[in-house]
Amino acid sequence: MTGMSLKIAEIHSNIEAKCRELGFNHDSWCDFLYSHPATFSPETDMWFIGLNPGMGENEKGDGKCAIQKTCTNEYHAAQWGSNGRNSLQVQVCAFFEKLSQYLGRQDHEQFMNEVLTANFFPFATRGWNDKNITKRQWDEGIAFSTKLWTGILYQMTPKVIVTLTTHVSKRLSTTLQQLGWTPVTGPKQDKVGWGRVKAFSQEMTKNGRNVLIIGLPHLSHYKIFSRDECQGYVEKAVKKISCALKN
Repeated sequence: MTGMSLKIAEIHSNIEAKCRELGFNHDSWCDFLYSHPATFSPETDMWFIGLNPGMGENEKGDGKCAIQKTCTNEYHAAQWGSNGRNSLQVQVCAFFEKLSQYLGRQDHEQFMNEVLTANFFPFATRGWNDKNITKRQWDEGIAFSTKLWTGILYQMTPKVIVTLTTHVSKRLSTTLQQLGWTPVTGPKQDKVGWGRVKAFSQEMTKNGRNVLIIGLPHLSHYKIFSRDECQGYVEKAVKKISCALKN
C-alpha cells in the first residue's frame, strides 16, 4: 500500500475508533470516501464533499468504514435506490454531466472517477436532525470531522471544492482561513431559483494558489439540476467551476 492509500487506511481506522467511542456503531456505520483512494492526492484538482452518509429507517450497520476498491465513483456506480440510482445520485450525475460539457470532457462518469469524493461528517444518520443522535454525539462528531478535514487541507488543497450544503462549505472556508488562506471574493450567498434557498461561493488564495468553494443546497432535497427555474444559477455556477479548473 502506497503513501496516500496508507493515510486513507489510517483515516478509516480513526473514524471507526471514533464511531465506537461515540456509540454510533450500535445501529449505524461510517463512510468517508466515495471515490478510489488514488483520488486522495495533491494532484487531484477537484473535490466533491457531501454532508454525511444517510441511512434508511430500518437500516442497520456495524460501525465499519469500507475502503473503495474499484476505480469508480459511488455517486454513479453504487445502487443506492431500489432500482439503481436514487434521486441524489441522479442530481450529482447531472451536475457532473453539465460540468463535463463545459470542460470538453466526453465521459462524465470517467471525470467523476477522478474527483476526490467524500463525506464531511463520516457517520451515518437518518437525516441531519436525527433525534436518535445525542448532543454529545453531534458535538464530538462535528469536532472530530472538523479536525479531520483540517489535517487534510493542511496537506493538500485542490483548485475547486464543491460541497453539499452551505454548512459544509462554511466550515471548510473557516478552516482554510485558519490555515492562512485569504478571501479574494465572498463569501457570497447566491439565490438558486428555489424560493429562499441559497448557495455559497468564495474564492481564496495562498502563496499564489487559488481555491474556489461552491456550496450547493443538498441535492437530495433541492433537485436544482432538473428544475427550470434553477438553470440560470446552474449555468453560472458550472461556468465558474470550469474556469477555476482550467486555470
